[in-house]
Amino acid sequence: MKELNLDDIKRHCLAKKGTFSEFSFGDDTLVFKVGNEKVSIDEQGKVKQAAKIFALIFTTKKPLWLNLKANPAESLVYREIYSFVKPGYHMNKRHWNTLVLDCNAEKSVVFEMIDQSYELVIAKLSKQIREKLL
Repeated sequence: MKELNLDDIKRHCLAKKGTFSEFSFGDDTLVFKVGNEKVSIDEQGKVKQAAKIFALIFTTKKPLWLNLKANPAESLVYREIYSFVKPGYHMNKRHWNTLVLDCNAEKSVVFEMIDQSYELVIAKLSKQIREKLL
């Protein structure tokens, strides 16, 4: 089976409504976010909700590593079923998984997990931002 590449992941993540990518943590970690690209401050001086991360790719790892948000119960099941799914690298291991995108990583499973991560994150956005995405 052919390994998924960076372009495959970028295309799938950026096809989702309200998403964008940036190198938030240095030039080796591509971060995918959903929500407001720009941080702004309201009349009371409070920071309005900015975008939230739903995926990170460690671009210098070979094979690529992809971190995705996950439902805690489901994250354990994925780890038991698929050898390419590990506890989240540099993340809360209860809420994040790392997918090692080697030849064992099934494209349909990876894309399903990306979709679930996106859905979990948009559920935590403000109602105003969620309404724009739906």
